[in-house]
Amino acid sequence: MTDDIASDWIFPDSYKKFNKEYGENIISERASSLYEAIDRNFYDISLDGHKYDEIFWTLEGLKNHPLWNEQRRLAKELLNELEKIE
Repeated sequence: MTDDIASDWIFPDSYKKFNKEYGENIISERASSLYEAIDRNFYDISLDGHKYDEIFWTLEGLKNHPLWNEQRRLAKELLNELEKIE
């Protein structure tokens, strides 16, 4: 389950592709920065990342690991930013 959640975020430059397809600057710099932070956090804690933590990738980690709490906070902020798109 945790891998599936993370995989939904790891699409490098997808927001750039979206902007290219639907018009430049539809997605704000703030939204892009939030997306990149979420993506970077998942990469850093992954097996090849410099902050790898096996516990993070368990259901217990999903419930209690501080980085999951941070990821949820960033995701909520990103969703709020995306709601501003007209």
